[in-house]
Amino acid sequence: MKSANRYQLIIMLIGVAACLNPVLSRGDLVTLTTGNEIFGEILSQDTATIRIKTPTGNLEFPVSRVSNTKAEPKAITQARFGKAYFDRKNYEQAVKAYEKALAADPGNPEYTSRLELARKSLLSSRSMEAEGIISQGDQYLKNGRMAEAMEIYAKVTAAGYSEGWVAKANAGMAQVKMVLASKTLDPGEREKLIDEAISLNPESAEAHHEKGMMQLQKGNSAEAQDEFNMSLTLDPGNGKTLRILGNLAFADRDYLKAADYYEKLKSNSAELFSGVKPNLAICYNELGTACFNEDNMEEAKLWLEKALELDPNGNWSLLFQSQYRLRLRDIDPTSADDHFSLGLWCQDKKLNQEAMTEFKTAYQLNPGLYKAKQKIMELNDKFATVLYQAGIQSLGQKNFSQAIANFNQIIKEYPDSSYAPDSKRLIQATRAQWAEMIFADAKASFESGYMERANQGFTKIVEEYSDTPRFVDAQRMLARTQSKIKYEENTGGERQRKLAQLKELTDSAYGRDSIAWARIYSLQSIPANNLEYQLARMSVQEKGLIRQNLDKIVYLFYDKEKNIDKLRPLAIRMGLPISDRSKVRTDADYYKILQLSLMISINIGTQDYEAWRDLAPYFSSNRSELDEARKSLSSDARNLLDEKGGEVYRLLNIRQ
Repeated sequence: MKSANRYQLIIMLIGVAACLNPVLSRGDLVTLTTGNEIFGEILSQDTATIRIKTPTGNLEFPVSRVSNTKAEPKAITQARFGKAYFDRKNYEQAVKAYEKALAADPGNPEYTSRLELARKSLLSSRSMEAEGIISQGDQYLKNGRMAEAMEIYAKVTAAGYSEGWVAKANAGMAQVKMVLASKTLDPGEREKLIDEAISLNPESAEAHHEKGMMQLQKGNSAEAQDEFNMSLTLDPGNGKTLRILGNLAFADRDYLKAADYYEKLKSNSAELFSGVKPNLAICYNELGTACFNEDNMEEAKLWLEKALELDPNGNWSLLFQSQYRLRLRDIDPTSADDHFSLGLWCQDKKLNQEAMTEFKTAYQLNPGLYKAKQKIMELNDKFATVLYQAGIQSLGQKNFSQAIANFNQIIKEYPDSSYAPDSKRLIQATRAQWAEMIFADAKASFESGYMERANQGFTKIVEEYSDTPRFVDAQRMLARTQSKIKYEENTGGERQRKLAQLKELTDSAYGRDSIAWARIYSLQSIPANNLEYQLARMSVQEKGLIRQNLDKIVYLFYDKEKNIDKLRPLAIRMGLPISDRSKVRTDADYYKILQLSLMISINIGTQDYEAWRDLAPYFSSNRSELDEARKSLSSDARNLLDEKGGEVYRLLNIRQ
């Protein structure tokens, strides 16, 4: 019985195997009937089970449950795979399935249409996916989470999205690099980050701008210019780049190019433009001035009007002069009335010289035009008034040379003005007063032993002021001065006399004084660059001897004939006016400057040092100027004046 049952089972299994089409193998496409129809691709089968791949996954069935197996054409099954994937929005697998269907049945219009739809859906799905990732990266970037932003952007580049999305991700990473570059203080690291940003996004206008700034800081102007130009090519409205290019052109005085950049900046960024608005006004003014100088009045007028639109306090006079020349071209050159009207226009625009020219031309053309003559007289008085007031002001400041020049100009250029007679009288009075001052200075120089300066003063009066009351006195003092100068030359000169006196002092010294003098004499061999230091280190006794004999000790360091001048560098470092010809007019003045520098040096480290430095700028001033400045001086300087006024006035070469 048991054998019979076993036999029947074997027969049944053979029947089932026959129904399952035992010739099927891995990769065959079939439809199984297991109560429901299931289509798929055979993965494996044996006498007990069958495994197939379906759109939803891999399935395994007992052979006993499979009632029917039907092999299908590959194209049909792959198309069914494609639809199933598509319905589940697995567009990538749908595309692959439809591609296989078309490979099996080339040209099938239905499969072609479905494949195109699947591809579009896949592209749209991928775009949405990439957009979401990049949006997340952008949010991290906005919140300052740089590391997370880089990680998110990198996902896009690694996932194989389209070139457009990869470019956007690279642009995001480049922006991260730029933010990091802005926060680093290390120039090398900053440049590295900027280069990485450009590598990631060559079209980043910001990165090229910053690269240009780095090149500019390194002094590579040509390379910087290339980077700025690239930045502007990528973003023509980049305000920062327009501003820097404008400033570079402005610095090179290429005003036309600078104006072009500034105008573009004005259109793109009012905020950034506000900082360079004065530069643009200067550009237009310079362009207008250049055209004016080239006699191109039409363009000059246009440029200058633009400049004044930006800066109403600018050069109106030059604009009016341009307009005047244009108007002058349009009038009848033989018409007195036309010239007179143009003169009135010039006068209204405060072009008084041009107005005078037009009124004179009108009067020459028509001597009967009395109103033109009145205008000429009016302007003569106007011009003379300015000169007269300047002359009076110069008199008050005791600047007699300038005062006389102003009054002489009135007499020469405006002899018909009401100020001419008074100017003649003031010239004579001023000459007398000036001669008096020259005489007083020369006499004081004579009495102080400054023969060269005394000689210059008395000679000036004799040669140029013979019409003044001091002429005779100056002749007498000049003879005495020249006699004394001749005597000094015959006896070896001032330097030799002072050094001889110094030698008498040192020879007669003994004890500590003798040692101190030896130390002072040793300073002669010290280089100029070490002299100030050594002077400051002298003992109190040594400094006292130097102070008492400044007029002699100076010659240890100064020999004009041998071109030795070790105190000059000290005077320059102290800011003394050693090269100011208005204050150091003679050898005697120069000699005083050297004494003053020596005095300041030996006071380094004492309370008088700052006081002498405070007083030094008043060298060769007059007594009244120093008295007026007294309130602004330090208390130490005022005390020094009170306690040692005579010494201070002598060393500062103060004039009465």
